[in-house]
Amino acid sequence: MGPSLPAVTPYRSTSPSLYLIPLADLCVVRFTVYLTVIYIIAFGFTGFRLTHRYRTRRLWWDDFWAASALVFDIMYSSTLWMPIDVTGMV
Repeated sequence: MGPSLPAVTPYRSTSPSLYLIPLADLCVVRFTVYLTVIYIIAFGFTGFRLTHRYRTRRLWWDDFWAASALVFDIMYSSTLWMPIDVTGMV
């Protein structure tokens, strides 16, 4: 067999004072950022729709459902950035 390669950890650092973030945590943060951007775009489009319908005096029952969904999405999206301890969870 040929020479063996040294084991490389995904979060190796030469600076001991640098806070090390495991690769799995970086993926969770990246996913949370993507979801936050998507939520912000959705909030903008829904707000634009409701504002346009209100100004043109064409609000109807489906717009009230959209407004209630917007309220619940705002409440849910705020939980994306809450810290959760997942150690030991399967």
